[in-house]
Amino acid sequence: MRERRLNTNSYPGLKRLSIFEGLSTEEVDRIAGVLHERKFSPGEMMMKEGDLPSSCMVIVSGVVGVYKKFAGGEEEHLVDLHRGDMVGHFGLIDGQRRSATCCAKATEVCALELSRDDFETLFQAETPFAYKLVERIAMDLVERLRQITRKLRDLSNDPTLRQRRKTLQNMSELVGGMDVSALEEDDYDLDNIEFVGTGPHRIIRKD
Repeated sequence: MRERRLNTNSYPGLKRLSIFEGLSTEEVDRIAGVLHERKFSPGEMMMKEGDLPSSCMVIVSGVVGVYKKFAGGEEEHLVDLHRGDMVGHFGLIDGQRRSATCCAKATEVCALELSRDDFETLFQAETPFAYKLVERIAMDLVERLRQITRKLRDLSNDPTLRQRRKTLQNMSELVGGMDVSALEEDDYDLDNIEFVGTGPHRIIRKD
């Protein structure tokens, strides 16, 4: 991994990233002063599941693979992230350990890193960027919950109860764990349950 500190003169493409859209030149200059450019070789780990969060990153170029270990030690590929996407930003808010591992894929990845300490400084100063980042975190979390809701609906068409239960438990781990212990195998019906709120995350019957 290679690293360098930024400024808008040395990194003119900064303003073209979506997370910085709408910010004044002065605000972008201020943010550039606390960002670090990091470059990761193909296959290099960027963040490890289980580690404490110390920063987040905005992807500038390359493709980042996100991987998650589920019950039984099986690791699954969840998604690929691209330019403008963020990794590690949930940890800036809740301080929880990394929920997945992120690695550079077939090509070099360039990313901009913001430390948690610098984010807190920007937030305490009520900078527009800090509030925009919080909004981005909220939007990404909502989208993640929507994806889980769609997968829950898709599971209703899975004829294998055991596989449905396993998939449901795997999805629960993505958002901090949901309680599925109350569901009886003889009347397990995904059409009559729903995902509820933010942590602790639970599944409840609608009937």
